Amino acid sequence: MRKQKTEVETKNREVEQAKQQLEEKAEQLALTSKYKSEFLANMSHELRTPLNNLLILAKMLAENSEKNLLSKAGEIRRDDSLFRNGLAGAHQRHP
Repeated sequence: MRKQKTEVETKNREVEQAKQQLEEKAEQLALTSKYKSEFLANMSHELRTPLNNLLILAKMLAENSEKNLLSKAGEIRRDDSLFRNGLAGAHQRHP
């Protein structure tokens, strides 16, 4: 009977240790997930404007039937809001 009690106590300690390890890993995972979300939110914000500008320029290149961007380049320089407003602004001004 004592042997069984000792085995049960040993198993209970092992289960408790495993439970604590799982709780620690869950906390680490939650923290990692939080950092990942913050990083992605920041990167999304930082990349959105330059990527939108590239999309606008790519669209202008695709629509440039004369294969001459000089007139478009002047338009881009004059229309500074094109870069601040991204694609939405470009679509409103340049259907």
